[in-house]
Amino acid sequence: MRAPWVSALLTTLLVTLAGCNGAAEEPRRTASALAPQADAWDLSDSFDGFQSTLWRLSDGYTNGPSFHLGWRADRARFEDGRMTLRIDDEPCPTGCSGKPFSGAELQSVRSFGYGRLEGRMKAARGVGIVASLFFYDRESQDEIDVEILGKAPDVLQTNYYVGGKEGRAATMSLGFDASEGFHTYAIDWSPEAIRWYVDDRLVRIENGTRESLPSHPSSIMANFWPGNGGGTEAWLGGPFEYPGSPVTAHYDWIRYRKAS
Repeated sequence: MRAPWVSALLTTLLVTLAGCNGAAEEPRRTASALAPQADAWDLSDSFDGFQSTLWRLSDGYTNGPSFHLGWRADRARFEDGRMTLRIDDEPCPTGCSGKPFSGAELQSVRSFGYGRLEGRMKAARGVGIVASLFFYDRESQDEIDVEILGKAPDVLQTNYYVGGKEGRAATMSLGFDASEGFHTYAIDWSPEAIRWYVDDRLVRIENGTRESLPSHPSSIMANFWPGNGGGTEAWLGGPFEYPGSPVTAHYDWIRYRKAS
């Protein structure tokens, strides 16, 4: 027979171990996976609904010959704490130059300079399509990109432009399929360098020694689109063929913090 204090001690240990086992079974999310705290960021949106003070949606036009679609605001959906961008085969009623598909593009109301842009997104698989998160200034044509091509969703493509001139594109293996789950992608932009991150892991640095870096305040943008099969065919793996139902890319949140 055990002394009462021994039984009590064993009971306490068993309860503690049971609690530890229960906690171990639940996957833990990293800080970047959590919904952003708005007061820590200059722009922060968890997509509980469309925030017209933060964003506008492209509508009724196309971006040019490389894009095989027209933009429609109603191709972006905000529900269940996520933004979904959709490509389908219903074209724009007017103003989209006869493009056969429609899709969605999000752009910030304000422009933002040097700082850190992060987004948690789930891309899409399929030849001829691109899911993106990027800085872009229409006037200067400066741009910094995160892109995931549907032909190879286990590869990240990064790029930047100054005055519309391409800098140096670079691709790297992600080590996972970006179309199968959400991951956090980040651009840290300063006068001295651009750094790209995936799930808080640094994957590329450009320090401006090879080409000048973008310098103009820019819109924060996200879009999902098919190429036209012409000049984009080699890059995207071929022309986009509509699979018979809409294709989607998903964004859990986007946030930006200016450089200190």
